Amino acid sequence: MSVLAQLRQRRPDVAWKGAIISASPSLLPGAGWLPRRLVLRALQRADIAVHAGLRGSALVAGGVNTQAGQRIDADIVLWATGAVGQPWLEQTALPRNERGFISVNTTLEVTGHSGIFAAGDCAAFGQHTPPLPKAGVYAVRMGPVLADNLRAACHGAPLATWEPPRHVLALIGTGDGRAIASRGAIGFSGRWVWKWKKRIDARFIARFNPPFTH
Repeated sequence: MSVLAQLRQRRPDVAWKGAIISASPSLLPGAGWLPRRLVLRALQRADIAVHAGLRGSALVAGGVNTQAGQRIDADIVLWATGAVGQPWLEQTALPRNERGFISVNTTLEVTGHSGIFAAGDCAAFGQHTPPLPKAGVYAVRMGPVLADNLRAACHGAPLATWEPPRHVLALIGTGDGRAIASRGAIGFSGRWVWKWKKRIDARFIARFNPPFTH
């Protein structure tokens, strides 16, 4: 939606339309019905067609071929792939799951490797724990527990466990000065949500820019 908004602003002489091809049978499958409905409404407003349950198979001249044998015409293609483990991890003895992520327990310690920890997108919990979305909010919340456990490991102290939050806030910009907020079954949208998102993002980035206050 944001890309289309920029294209329409820069080239108003072109009648831009968009399309989303998604292998998932529905968009935002982990969100509640209200956030999903708000997103679909925003996509319709932006003149973006949704092809759910359809997997792209190859880029071809002038479009995308799908595994169903269809061809969807396109002048510009943004190909968003799923996350996988980094190739260099294959050269280590660290245990990994089927997608190449490092296996950890609830203390963020690598399974079977005392004193080695992994957190963020590269980490994956055991098979009895539902996989977490690869979203930065989880990595940020792992940080304090990781820091505490690194110190504890250096002193031979007991390790603390990290429990992922049941619901996290997702803020989705729609490219028109608005945004959609999603948290579990709750969803709402508006220009004020976009302003809220910008404040949150700016405050987070400011923590990593000098001068540091902490």
